[in-house]
Amino acid sequence: MWITDSRELVRRLRENGFAAELRWSGPGLWVCARAGWFVVGEYVSDINRWLHDGAALFNLWHGIPLKTIERDIKSGPLAFMFREDWPWSLMFAVFKDERRRPDVLLSTSEFVSERCFSSAFGVGTERCLNVGYPRNDHFFSRPDAPPSDVLIADRAVWDRLKAARFVVGYFPTWRDDDSRFIGPDGLSLDRLAGAVSAQGGLLVFKPHFDMAQEIPESDAMVVLDRNDDLSAYLHLCSVLITDYSSVALDFMLLDRPILYYVPDLDEYHSARGLYFTPEEMMPGPLLRSPEELYRAIESIGPDQPPDPRAFELRARLWDGYDGHAAAHIQRFLEHRSGAAHEPPSGGAVD
Repeated sequence: MWITDSRELVRRLRENGFAAELRWSGPGLWVCARAGWFVVGEYVSDINRWLHDGAALFNLWHGIPLKTIERDIKSGPLAFMFREDWPWSLMFAVFKDERRRPDVLLSTSEFVSERCFSSAFGVGTERCLNVGYPRNDHFFSRPDAPPSDVLIADRAVWDRLKAARFVVGYFPTWRDDDSRFIGPDGLSLDRLAGAVSAQGGLLVFKPHFDMAQEIPESDAMVVLDRNDDLSAYLHLCSVLITDYSSVALDFMLLDRPILYYVPDLDEYHSARGLYFTPEEMMPGPLLRSPEELYRAIESIGPDQPPDPRAFELRARLWDGYDGHAAAHIQRFLEHRSGAAHEPPSGGAVD
């Protein structure tokens, strides 16, 4: 049962044959109170912060982290959520649900579980299920239609990108300080779109969900809706431009070039922190200025191969993932029904 506070999402899910209820409706409250498992993308509040006690928590999270997350954040506005030195304070109580350790945590490989997730979530690696991410399963079948119409706001936009010969996606992550690196004092999306258009391509941009800026669309650029699921569009891109977002690590599954536009790399590293050095985890050019990015686009084409370092990195991060994560998770949950708090046997799926 999908639980949400969005009436529109409930409508869309039901129209596509899925079971869904509003969070504070009678049926929604009944389902949450009786559930044996809460399967969330981030926190129990994704479903219901008041009714998760007694249910096992399966956290899918939302990507392989390059930047530090959760308990590993030691500075910046998010660090206070996981402070260990105020167990009797009001703030500790306020964020109690966000601090809950998952019973099972989805991961992609033992390497990722050991390097990032175990410390970030305060769990042993035996509680990490290393099977990959369901959102990327469709990468391996290259569908001629969206994986689900629930994931997209406008089918005509998806079809336009599918028909384009050369698509460059620009998907930056959010900055904790909401700094505006796009605009008069930074990157010009119009000029970037022009550089892509000169190569016979189309730029597609999706703002981070928390990004406050409004970005106008143009003939040379498609701006995705904030509620579009990026995974439904990612495999349509010939080249990816990003920064510290985990979307780059998903895109490696497609064996295509990645450009890293990181004008604030030094500041970001010192303020938020990274699990890996750029040389270790960012196989592609590190572009520090708008001019460097424009020039990189002018010299890239639709058939250019990825940085050779990406192949070895893909093997470490994804450990043979072949597009069957959803089926593995389904079997795991069916098998563990009635034994909700039993750990996942070191990540193995029965």
